[in-house]
Amino acid sequence: MAKILRNCYSLDDAIIKTEFGKFNYLLIALSGIVLTSGMLESTSIGMVLPIAECELNLSNSHKGFLGSISYIGIILSSHFWGFFADTRGRKKVLVPALLFAFIFTIISSFATSFWMLTLFRFLNGFCICAAQSIIYAFLGEFHSTEMRAKVMMLASVAYGILSLINPIGAMIFLHHDNWKFHISFLNLNYGTWRMFLVLCSIPSFISAVIMMLFVPESPKFTYSQGDEQATLQILREIYRKNTGKSILEYEVKNLLKDREYGEGNLQKSQGFFKFMWLQTIPLFKNPHIKNTLTACFLQFAICITVNGFWTFFPEIQNKVNLWKSANDGSRSTVCNILDQSANRTLAKMNTNVLIDCTSRLEFDTFINIIILTLLYSIGWLVISFIINYTGKLLIIISIMFVCGVSSVLLIFVNIPSISVYLYVILQAAGLNMTIINASTCELFPTSLRGMAVSISMMIGRIGSALGSNFVGLAIKSYCTYTWLVPAFLLITGGFLTFTIPNITPEQEKCHYEDKKCILNVANHIISKASQGYPEFGLPVFDPLKIDKLNIEQGGNSPVSLKIHLRNFQLIGLSGVKFVSIEGFQKEFDNAKMEFKFTIPTWQIFGPYKFDGRVLILPVQGNGIANLTSCKQTLIICFYYTYRMLFLWLLLDNNEIMMKIITKKVIKEGKAYMQIDKSRLTYTTDRVSFDFSNLFNGNKVLSETTNRFFNDNWKQIHEELKPRFYEAIASIYESLINKVFATIPYDEMFI
Repeated sequence: MAKILRNCYSLDDAIIKTEFGKFNYLLIALSGIVLTSGMLESTSIGMVLPIAECELNLSNSHKGFLGSISYIGIILSSHFWGFFADTRGRKKVLVPALLFAFIFTIISSFATSFWMLTLFRFLNGFCICAAQSIIYAFLGEFHSTEMRAKVMMLASVAYGILSLINPIGAMIFLHHDNWKFHISFLNLNYGTWRMFLVLCSIPSFISAVIMMLFVPESPKFTYSQGDEQATLQILREIYRKNTGKSILEYEVKNLLKDREYGEGNLQKSQGFFKFMWLQTIPLFKNPHIKNTLTACFLQFAICITVNGFWTFFPEIQNKVNLWKSANDGSRSTVCNILDQSANRTLAKMNTNVLIDCTSRLEFDTFINIIILTLLYSIGWLVISFIINYTGKLLIIISIMFVCGVSSVLLIFVNIPSISVYLYVILQAAGLNMTIINASTCELFPTSLRGMAVSISMMIGRIGSALGSNFVGLAIKSYCTYTWLVPAFLLITGGFLTFTIPNITPEQEKCHYEDKKCILNVANHIISKASQGYPEFGLPVFDPLKIDKLNIEQGGNSPVSLKIHLRNFQLIGLSGVKFVSIEGFQKEFDNAKMEFKFTIPTWQIFGPYKFDGRVLILPVQGNGIANLTSCKQTLIICFYYTYRMLFLWLLLDNNEIMMKIITKKVIKEGKAYMQIDKSRLTYTTDRVSFDFSNLFNGNKVLSETTNRFFNDNWKQIHEELKPRFYEAIASIYESLINKVFATIPYDEMFI
């Protein structure tokens, strides 16, 4: 027997009821710190390598490997952290991972050899991966759908500002060569590059402490574990912190249980390797394999350019700035400058002359790094304002081509002052990462999105590791070809972007009656509509807010009901999957069409009024209605505020079919298609009923009525089904008409 619920809200609505206040701002700031810690821990090694080179006896290949080792740790741990975050909890993963990242960095600052530094930078990368891969999900899960994009934007702005710690901290420490002290029992001179590593680890420690003391577990996680009370307790505490009111004043007492409720328990039961396998294999089969490979290539191209070449960015910038100071007004390409530097070092080694070691970085090097950091901060801000107007395609293409051309120009430009800025522009290719991640989410269904992003980012990190080693090995002997690699990858990626269906400027067009093509287009529109699809006139699709819905069954039927819903939500339409579509012939006036589709889970939730009769017994009430349908199951629940009645209607193995007759509508001289008539039907193998608390709790009458309904389920099912699906069909008809009203019919087809 199901439980009667009062004050029942969806999790998204329950989060809205906590209001937006102090806790949310704390969480945004914390997320900015965590993102910054991930960036600092991953990139700080590139700043210290020029100075640590002589002390640790590092070659170019050593430096390339050190630049890649953090990414190798990230690659090996990404699936591990994702699985445990989904099965053990976000907070339980983030706090220890951040603390251990801090500890490993402190230990690495005492490194006396290449291998010691390599080991602890690898362990640091293994831990810091948790921060990079989980924090956005953690932040988003404390906010409603409407606020999620905004808070992530604010966290990115905070991250952009805090990222200035990198160049400013480096300017303070790495520009001085006399800041050091001797640790006698280790026989170690603790210099500025070691201090800078410690500085870059502090955000990890601060964020771990703040999260441990002031931030609860994600309510989305506890909800996915099927723990309603833990979820409500978290939401009550957020409400108290945001409003200053008592937790008793928080009006949400029960949560609506959708398909995500208890979903995390399935992952636990499957185990790590089986879960990974089941989530990964579909991405490399039709229809997803092309999009998977495209997303992976784009991530690879960007990461090999940005992260791979960043390892040597401070060193190359420093050598160019030193050459400018020594050769005022002279001209030379970057490759010539690097060759001259390598030849001087080789000549000194051959004549046993003491090699000049870099003990500090030039001031102009820090300025260029600050410019690069500001370029990212301002770039993200500008993109967030223009992306809805320009679309993702134009932005990705522009960044790919501009950065690719910059890499080519680095080979030929012989003005060092321009070359350093071309290198800065090349590093700005990373602006595309967020856009490509967003596009990847749009390319795949909800159940595969997380894994699709994870795999594409893992391939990107492989590119980061390969890039660092490639530059370390090639920059000395094959400088020209070194710059051609990112140019080729970025420009190729730019052209490849045109093949991504979700971000091409126009929706794919089909031939008339091309069933396969039309089916793909329809499912594509549905996949994008959850957050609204203005190009096709669709509002936010999931949840869909509806003004009213009436379901009436009267006459001489033994079941006579009138149900009136107002200002309610239809949740779960993003899961609609069209199975087949018939029709769409060239002549469409008075044409017949047929849609067959499935919905894994959907719910109707909102206030209602109820009046009617079951057999000869009157029932009535008003309150909150919750109608839920799961895959191959339809469940209808009514919750009453006064006279409590609970109805559970279970339908097994249903298949939904919608048949329509279309009509031609002329607007401004163009013909549009609209639905003239529609009929929605389904088939089912069994219907089960369960009425709770009938007749003011009279157990005998309740059991008798339930037995009657279940013994005569076929007849009762036929009485209720037409009215209910007639009402729902009107909702689908309205949505389909909105799509048809945006494009003239003949412009939909080739």
